[in-house]
Amino acid sequence: MNGNEDQNEEEDSERMDQCEVVQPLGLAARPKINKKTECVVLREGDEVVILGMLDKSGPVHDIEEGETQVYSPAEPSCRIRLRANGDIEITAKAARDVVVNNGTKNVARVDDHIVLKQIAFTPGSGGAGLSINGVAIGIVAQDVDAGAISTGADHFKG
Repeated sequence: MNGNEDQNEEEDSERMDQCEVVQPLGLAARPKINKKTECVVLREGDEVVILGMLDKSGPVHDIEEGETQVYSPAEPSCRIRLRANGDIEITAKAARDVVVNNGTKNVARVDDHIVLKQIAFTPGSGGAGLSINGVAIGIVAQDVDAGAISTGADHFKG
C-alpha cells in the first residue's frame, strides 16, 4: 500500500507493507487492496496501523436504516444481511453453496418431492385409514416410513 498526505500526489507516496488493520473483535477480514482503496492510518515511528479502510471502486451498498451487512469485497454479491425487521438473509454467489455445520447433504424444503419406497401396514381396527393416490388401502395402526426426499435446495447444505 502506498501512503501520502495528499491523495493527488502519488509520485511522493511511501510504500507501506505489513500494516496492522484495526478490526472489531469477533470479525476477521483480509483486506483486498487496490488503487482506489483509501485508509485512515496512525503512525508511531516505523509502525503503521490502519484504523479504517474504504474501497472507492466498490459497489454502493443498499443498506436499510438499522440493518447490518457482512459482504466479501472480492465478491460483493456474497453477503449476509441482518435486516432491521429481524430477518436474516444469506446470499452466496450464483451457483455457489451455503454450508451449515460442514454439511454435505442438500437441505429439504416444503414441497420437495419424495420417492416412495415401501409402505407396510397392519390392517385392523382403531387405526387410521390409508390411501395412495386417492385409493383407500386399509387401516394403518402406526406411522410408516413412506419414502425419502428426492430433491432439495441445490446450494444449501446442512
